[in-house]
Parts: sequence; C-alpha cells; structure tokens
Amino acid sequence: MSVTTYPVKAMPRQNGGYAFQKNANAAIAELSRCYLSHESLSIDDISELVLNQAKKLTQSRYGFVAYIDPETGWLIAPTLTRDAWKKCKVEDKSIVFKKFTGLWGWALNNKKIILTNNAQDDPRSSGTPDFYAMAVHRKFAEEKVREGEEKLRAIINASKDIIYTINDKGIITFISDHARNYGYDPEEILGKPAAMFTHPEDVQRTIKAVKKAFRTGKTSKMFRFRIRKKNGDYFIAEQKSGIINRGGKPRLVSGVIRDMTEQRNLDARLRANEEMLRKFFDTAKDAIFIKDTNGVFIKVNKACAELFAMTPKQMQGKTDWDIFPRKTAEKLIERNKTVMEKGETLFLDHQLETASGLKIMNAVKTPLRDSRGRITGMLGIARDVTEFKKLEAELIHARAVKAVNKLANGVAHDFNNILSAIDGYATLMLETAGKKGRMRLAIEEIKKAVLRASKITQRLQKSGIKHSINAAQSPDS
Repeated sequence: MSVTTYPVKAMPRQNGGYAFQKNANAAIAELSRCYLSHESLSIDDISELVLNQAKKLTQSRYGFVAYIDPETGWLIAPTLTRDAWKKCKVEDKSIVFKKFTGLWGWALNNKKIILTNNAQDDPRSSGTPDFYAMAVHRKFAEEKVREGEEKLRAIINASKDIIYTINDKGIITFISDHARNYGYDPEEILGKPAAMFTHPEDVQRTIKAVKKAFRTGKTSKMFRFRIRKKNGDYFIAEQKSGIINRGGKPRLVSGVIRDMTEQRNLDARLRANEEMLRKFFDTAKDAIFIKDTNGVFIKVNKACAELFAMTPKQMQGKTDWDIFPRKTAEKLIERNKTVMEKGETLFLDHQLETASGLKIMNAVKTPLRDSRGRITGMLGIARDVTEFKKLEAELIHARAVKAVNKLANGVAHDFNNILSAIDGYATLMLETAGKKGRMRLAIEEIKKAVLRASKITQRLQKSGIKHSINAAQSPDS
C-alpha cells in the first residue's frame, strides 16, 4: 500500500485521464524493472522504490509505503518520507497499525486506488493513521501561518508608516520597507540600537521610555521625537506603540512611526492663513458679522461693533431686536430669512440708526454652509455709503440744473429771435402808419408785448445761471 499527500493547488490536472494512466503504467514498469534487475531487494528497498514512484507520480512531498504482515495481519510501514518527521515534528511515531480505518483502510479492504483532494470530507473517511494525520495537520498549519505572514507583510509594506520592533536592549529586531523612503535599507538597520537613529537631544528621553515600557508592560499613548534620515536630516516623528508578551513577560515593543513633517507644515500654513484672516477681519473698515440660524451675532469685527458704540465682545450673543428699533429689526429679520431659508445671497441698502446718527449701509449677506451643504448661519459685510449717497444726490441735482439751464438758454435764444422779428416788423409798420388811428395803437401794443416777453426771457436766463452757481458753491442746496 502507498499513500501520498500534496496541496490541492498542486493536484495533477491529468488525474483520472489518459495521461495519468500512462504515467502510472510507466511507474509500475519502472518498479518491475528494478525488482527484476536486483536479486537481493529487501522489503525496505522495495517500499522505498514504490514511495519514490508514488511521490513522483502525484507530485507529493510526503508519503509512506506499508505491507500487511501475513502472520499477524497488521499493517507495517517500513519506510516513510524521511524529512516529514523533521519538518512536521511528529513525535512518538508508530509504523505498525493493527486496525484498518479511514480511507487507507477502505483502499486495503476494497483493493482500489483512491485519489482525493478533500480526505476529511470524503464519506469513506473515518480517520487517518495517527502519525500521518499529525503530519498533514502540521503541514496545513504551516501553510496557514505562511499565508498569514504574507498577508501581514503585504499590509505592513503598504502602510505609509514605519513599523518596527525593538527588544529590551533597545535593539531593532524588525523594520518595514518604508525605511527606504528615508534612505535606509532595512538590512542595515536591523540589529542596531534605535538610539543610533534618534536626535541627540531626544536619545535619553527615548531610552527612558523604552525601559519604562519593559518595566511596567505599558507604553505611552503618543510619543514624539526626531529621527535621523540617512542624509543627516531629521524629521519629526509621532509614535504609537504596544507591548508583545511571551510567557507572560514583555519581550518586544512594537511601534508605528508616522512622519509628521507634512502635517506640521500643513498646520503652519493653516495657522498663517488663520492669522491673515484674523487680521483682515479685525482691521477691515467695513462692518463684518456672522450670525447663527437663530439670528444671534456669534462674531463681529471692531468696525461693526463701533457703529453701535459697543465692543465685539459686548455685541456677541445679541440679536437685531436688542440693537435696532422694532420696525428696523422686523425688516432686517425678514430679509435674513431669505438668506438662511432660501440660501440666496442678497445685495441691498439699509437705512440704520447708529450711535452717530442715521446712516445708509450697503450690505452683502450670504449663507454659510457646512461640509454637507447645510446652512449653518450667515455672513454679512456692510459699508457706510452715506457720504457716497449724498454726493450721488448732489451730482444728480447738478446735472439736472445744468440740463435745465441749457434748455432755458436755448429756448431764450430762439424766443429772442422770434421777438426780434416781431419787433422789427412792428417798427416798419409804424413808419407807414399815420400818427393817429386805430392801426397805430394796435402796432404800439404789439411792441409793448414784445418788450414784456423779452424781460421774461431775461429772467429765465438769469434763473438758470443762478441755480448753476448755487449747485457749484453749496452742495446742501
């Protein structure tokens, strides 16, 4: 009887086919040739030849060959795969089997060959030889461990962090490939003290932390120190670590090191941006304010607070009801609803009663949103445009006066031309009219009317000039 085993993935694809039968016949022929060509082959020699051919045929690593003793009826396995004991570490091995069980027993009792990839689930299986079961289980366990190690190694190598272990002497016993990003080959780090790669100012602190970890069995939640790159530069590291115990005692410290350089640079840029925005907010001449969805001022700048004779701190927490008259507050709140309920941005002018009097404020109000797009408040920027509006009104008035003056001058000029013509013809008519009579009286009335009309035209011209002078000299006019 010959029994062999091999991984499922190595199962010959030609099993049960013509090629496999051909190879099996060739193996039997080779065994027959060896048996016939040697006169003094022992049972051990024959078993060894059979085992080698069976392993070759099935591409197996381990197996055994056994025979039934004619006197006792026991199954005796004189030869086994010799390196199986060493690799599988089977103890108290037995080569004599008094009972025929499991698949091998079925093969003996039925005198048939069994080829299977799933011996444990085979309905003919009720057990395997003890020593062989141990070997198979050991092999499967080794493969699972190896697969687990490969997965763990893949996870470690995929990590952007450096993963390492050190012993109680501070010697590095493992380090991930991520060390290459800092110029090191992992092999040149293994076996060396971790202190060699630590900034001189941080060495004593790190040594103290390692000793404490092995003494107490606990590590710091977070440990920051500087690590030297191969080019001599240092980077700021943030480490999380844990204890690996063996036999109930700390044996190794496992650590995950994260390079905080990029994070520190990002933090510095954020702080710089925040400082710039703070200065802009505090020094802006325009009034800037932020309200929550309830209309409460949660942040205002100095310019905004000074409009109402307050400090920014005094204005925080107040609403429009606390600052403005009722009618003004109602209008402001109604407009704010458009911003916070509909999400619209408004551009508008307000007339507001401030500490220094009535002012016209040009305001922009826009909704504030969180990362999900939900409205969380309102940002407003308001500028005092009172003087601008006053100048704008004066400019409009001046332009109107200029237009009227231009029109008046044009009308007066044309009217004077008409009056001159009428007056001229009336004069000619007087020269031909008699000294008395109704005709002369009528012509004299025409000339009087022309004179009155001329005086009206002169007054119209003087009025336009006067308004132009007043508009230029007195803006309040």
